[in-house]
Amino acid sequence: MKRIAALVATCVPLLALPTYAQDMPTPKEATFVNTDGENIGTAEIRPVGEGVLISVDIKDLPEGPLSLHVHETGSCEGDFKSAGGHYNPTGVTHGFFSDTGPHAGDMPNQSVNEDGEMVAEVLNTMIPFDDMSGKALVVHDGPDDYVSDPAGNAGNRIACAVIE
Repeated sequence: MKRIAALVATCVPLLALPTYAQDMPTPKEATFVNTDGENIGTAEIRPVGEGVLISVDIKDLPEGPLSLHVHETGSCEGDFKSAGGHYNPTGVTHGFFSDTGPHAGDMPNQSVNEDGEMVAEVLNTMIPFDDMSGKALVVHDGPDDYVSDPAGNAGNRIACAVIE
């Protein structure tokens, strides 16, 4: 009888523990398209603390460092200007080297390998998970200089993904 009581005392508290999968919201997903409308990659956004972990896997990009930003509008039409500017709910100036910045949507430049692939995980602690819906992830054809306002002198928009 003591063994049964010990087993119950050990197992019952474990049943009360929440499981990781049950407590976590469903990740948000997005599909990257190029300016020709072709699917070239995916993104997955997961909550992490007060922010998000953005995982991207994109192909057919130019080799080298490129900028990746969260833009304010979930639209990827034409040249992707429909995505608006960087997500900036606090109205600060752009860039990590700015006195008042960065924008919430500013993120570090990402590397694209010689095969044209950007595979990265970016932690953004400035955007809550629930704020990601209805935004867009945009890749520019150059690196962000982390200071020029409003967009870091990052060049043309070459890939875009609407976050559902």
